Amino acid sequence: MFVSIAPCMLSDGPTNPSIEISPKMHSFYIGDRIRLTCSSEGNPRPTFQWTFNLTEIFESEKYYLSDQDTTLEFNTDNITDSGYYGCFASNSFNGNLYNSNDTIKLIVQDSSTVRISCVNIKCSSIEKCTTKDNIATCSVDMWTIVAFLFISCSLVLGTTTAILWRYLKLRNPRTILDEIIRSVEL
Repeated sequence: MFVSIAPCMLSDGPTNPSIEISPKMHSFYIGDRIRLTCSSEGNPRPTFQWTFNLTEIFESEKYYLSDQDTTLEFNTDNITDSGYYGCFASNSFNGNLYNSNDTIKLIVQDSSTVRISCVNIKCSSIEKCTTKDNIATCSVDMWTIVAFLFISCSLVLGTTTAILWRYLKLRNPRTILDEIIRSVEL
């Protein structure tokens, strides 16, 4: 008795597509190079398509597609490059089409009107960062200076007091307790 086993084809649609950004931030400046990578599992292997604000992206002078269209690279030329970038993964099996997608929002800013937050700026230990009109600046924090002066004066006065007390005690070995006992005896 012979048993014949035919090849089995399993199929599932694309699952959990995700977009990875390089560099890892969502806000860029004109002239920055951005690399988006999309990944998704499926059998058969999914094909990938990129969109910008729901308009299909094709390889061109601006956009470079690689790794079987899983990677999209481009330079930001204008603030109009801000928007939603989407990755659509799809495959088909037995005439059925399966697809899934992920979208990421990127913001492109003009470097001549840089808007900085306190996260991007380092101030000295006596300054504090403040933001006004979306521009971060370091300014002297008066309370930090007052606290520094108070602690410094306390250390100097405390040390001086301890030294004087020790000096006077060695110079005059009698203590206050000795004075009290002497006054009671009289």
